[in-house]
Amino acid sequence: MFPDHETGRGQSSHSSWTWVMGNSDYLPEEAILVLFASSLEGDAIAVVFDPWRDELFTAMKHYGAELNGTPLSGRHGSGHLCDVVIGAEASGDPRRSLQSLRGLYYAGPPRSAGVRVFPSAALGLAWVACGRLGAFVAAPGAELAAGQLLVSESGGVLRTDSPGAWTVSAQGEELLSELRLMLSEANVIEKETGGDRRV
Repeated sequence: MFPDHETGRGQSSHSSWTWVMGNSDYLPEEAILVLFASSLEGDAIAVVFDPWRDELFTAMKHYGAELNGTPLSGRHGSGHLCDVVIGAEASGDPRRSLQSLRGLYYAGPPRSAGVRVFPSAALGLAWVACGRLGAFVAAPGAELAAGQLLVSESGGVLRTDSPGAWTVSAQGEELLSELRLMLSEANVIEKETGGDRRV
């Protein structure tokens, strides 16, 4: 589509834009198209398409996020962990899946209103962006950048302990803090040390 742009596979070109395409297959909730592009100037765009629900999530840095053309900004409330549904990624890595399931076990009722497992981190983060999930816990991966941009451009918050670590996203700061505390008690993420960085 953009022959003068570079893909995120280590290929060298003179383009200021780099595209990253997430994995896609034909299983339900996994046939998700995930695209993320960033430029040397700091611009970024994200696209997550769910063909099973005919939903197109898009975001452009500093210009907001949309679902099928409807803006998502401002849909976030504060809320508490006990009032929202929490999502987590089912990773292909058995160790990470065990961590994810441990986190969901701790996050389940009565601590939250419910839990849901997603095979796609980008789709789970898109659901936080549109308010269907109160929070989401994601393992590192190539498709994460698209979901992160959707959440941040819709007014949500994200945190990760370090590059390559778990990312925790939520609709608001208070909810994020509650979830991070619960996940640290479950040994899914490291305990708060003041060294977190906001994504």
